Amino acid sequence: MKSKNKIEKCKVNDVEVEGSNYSEFAINYFSELVRQYKNKPNKDRLQAYINYFLNNFSYEKSEVEDSWINNNQQFFKLLYEGKGDAKQLSQAFCLLAEMDREKVAKNYMDMFCGYYIYLDGGVEKKQYVVLYSDSKGVLRVIDFAKMLQAKKEERSNYSLVTIEDYFINVKKAGVDLVDEDKIVVTWFLSATNAEQGYKNLMLAESDIQKDKRFERFYKRTFTFKDILQSETKNNL
Repeated sequence: MKSKNKIEKCKVNDVEVEGSNYSEFAINYFSELVRQYKNKPNKDRLQAYINYFLNNFSYEKSEVEDSWINNNQQFFKLLYEGKGDAKQLSQAFCLLAEMDREKVAKNYMDMFCGYYIYLDGGVEKKQYVVLYSDSKGVLRVIDFAKMLQAKKEERSNYSLVTIEDYFINVKKAGVDLVDEDKIVVTWFLSATNAEQGYKNLMLAESDIQKDKRFERFYKRTFTFKDILQSETKNNL
């Protein structure tokens, strides 16, 4: 991965984009993708975005420490090298959704990043996913890490499925959930502009906890019963 102090370039569907820093690069990257797909109907555009991620990114497990600079470097690596873990994949799609909301379909794709806890060899790990309410208010899940590791015919088990079906599917795949009734919602994208939204998305949890200015971006834990109540969903 190259230095953030020089102009970096890559292509989005054969169109070259560039940026002089992590934030500018990410915003230009997704602005171009939104521009290319802006004339697609909402549902088709959402699937086109998902397909773009599946065709252009690959899953790479990462154990880097959670910090603002590490998050930014790993996020940039996903876009520049096409490799990232569940956290970067989910956060990137949330930023893309925010860019879409600003430039195309106001309030259409209000998505946020969340995670649940599972056991890996007896050790607790976090699995990051994208969460959003569809046009009927049904909470759904997009898990890019699982899709990129699954066979193509099994990807639908982890894409646009209800949260209930999602956990049924991951349990069938052998995931040992710590508490299937809880999911943590974090990294809310409620900023007034894309660049600030990007910076908020890249905050480390420790940053959010230490600085009161970031309290509204801090994680919240919901049970399924809470999530499925419209009053709670409206407050996500």
